[in-house]
Amino acid sequence: MNRNFSSRKSLKKFFLAPVLLMLLGSAGKSQVKLIPEPVKVTEHPGRFTLPRQITIQAAGTGIAPVTSFLGQKLAVATGYTVKTTGKPSAATIRLILTTKNDPEIGKEGYHLTSSAAGIIIRANQPAGLFYGAQTLVQLLPAEIESHDPVNTVRWTVPHVSITDYPRFEWRGLMFDVARHFFSVQDVKAYIDQMSRYKLNLFHWHLTDDEGWRIEIKSLPNLTKKGAWNIPKVGKFGNFAPSEPGTPRTQGGFYTQEEIREVVKYAQDRFINVLPEVDVPGHSLAAVASYPEISCTPDAVNYQVSSGDANFMDWKPDGIIASIDNTICPANEKAYEFLDKVFSEMAPLFPFGYIHVGGDECAKNFWEKSDAVKALMQREGLKSMHEVQSYFEKRVSAIVNSKGKKLIGWDEILEGGLAPGAAVMSWRGEKGGVEASILKHDVVMSPTSFGYLDYMQGDPATEPLIYASLRLEKAYKFEPVPAGADAKYIKGGQANLWTEQVYNLRHAQYMTWPRAFALSESVWSPKEKKSWKSFIPRVEQQFARFDAAEVKYSPAMYDPVIRSEVNPSGDLNIVLRTEIDGLDIYYSFDNTYPDRFYPKYTSPVVPPKDATQMRMITYRGKKPIGRMMTIPVKDLRTRAANREPRFRVLVLAENGGHHEAYSARAKEYLNKLGADSSFSFVFIRNTKPVTEDYLKQFQLFIQLDYPPYAWTDSAATAFQKYVTEGRGGWIGFHHATLLGEFDGYPMWKWFSGFMGDITYKNYIATFAAATVKNEAKDHPVMKGIPPSFPVRKEEWYTYNKSPRPNVTVLASVNEATYVPDSKIKMGDHPVIWTNPNVAARNVYIFMGHSPDLFDNPDYLTLFKNAISWASKK
Repeated sequence: MNRNFSSRKSLKKFFLAPVLLMLLGSAGKSQVKLIPEPVKVTEHPGRFTLPRQITIQAAGTGIAPVTSFLGQKLAVATGYTVKTTGKPSAATIRLILTTKNDPEIGKEGYHLTSSAAGIIIRANQPAGLFYGAQTLVQLLPAEIESHDPVNTVRWTVPHVSITDYPRFEWRGLMFDVARHFFSVQDVKAYIDQMSRYKLNLFHWHLTDDEGWRIEIKSLPNLTKKGAWNIPKVGKFGNFAPSEPGTPRTQGGFYTQEEIREVVKYAQDRFINVLPEVDVPGHSLAAVASYPEISCTPDAVNYQVSSGDANFMDWKPDGIIASIDNTICPANEKAYEFLDKVFSEMAPLFPFGYIHVGGDECAKNFWEKSDAVKALMQREGLKSMHEVQSYFEKRVSAIVNSKGKKLIGWDEILEGGLAPGAAVMSWRGEKGGVEASILKHDVVMSPTSFGYLDYMQGDPATEPLIYASLRLEKAYKFEPVPAGADAKYIKGGQANLWTEQVYNLRHAQYMTWPRAFALSESVWSPKEKKSWKSFIPRVEQQFARFDAAEVKYSPAMYDPVIRSEVNPSGDLNIVLRTEIDGLDIYYSFDNTYPDRFYPKYTSPVVPPKDATQMRMITYRGKKPIGRMMTIPVKDLRTRAANREPRFRVLVLAENGGHHEAYSARAKEYLNKLGADSSFSFVFIRNTKPVTEDYLKQFQLFIQLDYPPYAWTDSAATAFQKYVTEGRGGWIGFHHATLLGEFDGYPMWKWFSGFMGDITYKNYIATFAAATVKNEAKDHPVMKGIPPSFPVRKEEWYTYNKSPRPNVTVLASVNEATYVPDSKIKMGDHPVIWTNPNVAARNVYIFMGHSPDLFDNPDYLTLFKNAISWASKK
């Protein structure tokens, strides 16, 4: 087979915006900045230059989509001629399917090498070649993404060896086309972008209260009536009621032929398409089209929702609907309806699952339904959860009869899970953990990490919605939650609901860069994830998106803003940056700040008569964030609406060889305080500590302050604070307890409080207590994986007097003694608590290296300790 790709457009120059040139310049020394991070990368000296006549050698079944993608991508921006051949030759790029299976890389992995001889991609399956091709494109200059030829670039690839394969088989994005309809071309563009980052599951949310988007020929009203609503612009869910007779011109649907077209398009990019028909709730479009499937007689008067106000009321004890938007579980016509739907859908989608929703089902109309009451009597159902479970099990049988498996949102667990059903856990991690323990397949998609409709920046810059999800939080997504049976976790996905998303450009803005974080969480090895290295790689993708004219959010450059009322009653404005290396400049005088204005260094109290605050971030001398303007009255409102802050006092000597550790701890705690209900106050010595002073704090953290440095009055106040339950206490690192001699009063108090710990044996005592009490099961260890660094042997000396060797979370009988020059601080915590006092207290024996704060597991431990000790 021979194919030729060449540009039909005349060559013209393409210039990156100056800010993007600056971004590329700051990306670091490594030439390889890929998303997702590969399993193994080895860089070699030199670069391979693409010739003007590019030859791709490829042969094998199923390989055509790979050569088609790569040929077109290389031809357009370079303007070069690209030829594909199946014949052995001196090719520029060789795509090779292995003749013997390589177990290391599996079905989707690949090996890529770039050298002076050319580029070789090897894989077991065409999917692996496709993902290798995506990596190759990322290795080329950013301008390769241009839609026009670029003649100002040297088309080179660094010499490199890469071995790569995915961590999870399910790597998904959900796109809601029901709230707002998106054209076939929009959907293809969305699929294109996700394929570039090795995502392989397109979850297509096709039905909801606002529209039915898939043609069902045996049920024509679904698209004649159910696909259309009234066009409105504003805040979804707050629209005023529509006037009777208002034309319903907003919406649309996909014909079955268009569905096949999209599915084939996705298959050519090695993406499976998961269709979703959301039942029994979120079904107003279906009910308005076919009222006979409802429990409510008034359904004959229903119309498709246009996002009107007061439709659904989310209460703490359940959801109350003003209109019955559910399919009736006690109505046989409902099951006949669904049988028709799934009979026509199943052949359109080759993927083995059909998503049936199951979420947010308001049951207040069921509770009043005589038919539902009769069903409960007949089937012995005791609750509305069991009624929904009855419905889900019958739907599961229908789906199974079409040769498919059922997957639904985690509400399908309530009342009993259908045999063989898979669960998509969205309300946190609990549903996924529960389903995995029940030995059901699970896809993790928690709101806290994967809801892309949430604001990713400050409300001053974002379309307002009820929750936020910044990039740094999205990057913390771990698909295998603590307590889950990992072998049932198929992977994870993020979800873009489109109530507030009106067009593709905004869909792109809401998806990227947070979908980069998702991609890395589900593809890359967990131990390879690094926020510090992720950011320069994101910035390189921004340059590629600029070249491709794909929109993305720059919110990671904007300040994170928190306002609160301080103990004096003043408004405090607390700022931080989401990424390192930025400075914040601000003004209150209605002018536009630049880097010659005040630089933010600590919480700011606005001037008495100030009406607005403006701020902007800089990297060095270059502005990089957006100019933000926030009325001071809005900041006051935010402060008034905040939950009361949990105040924490942090004591750290900040001197000597502990200074770097204390500085990193302070940096981390400030970030934690900006995004949580905790407020941290830092002191360097105990001079301020009195009983009255401690009254304003609910938790006392002692980082590394030794007992011999305490004043007598501070020691007395602290001892009452802890033993009388006035607040919690956390001690980090051995210097918290260390005394030169047993004679220091504070040392004696610690010794008694912590179980007669003496100067020479306290480490061994703690280790023995840790083993006995199984510290790994302590609440502060929640989410800390077995891979967290553990040494079988820990050893310490002090003044050349050896102490008994201890083994953390293992046997205490092994003994090794080493000279001072080889002392190694512990990586794994010894955890101790005194249960005989009212307040929670925890001592964690750790090292004091500042590098600990680069370990996400240590940060989890740190945060867990604060969360646990803060509860009485």
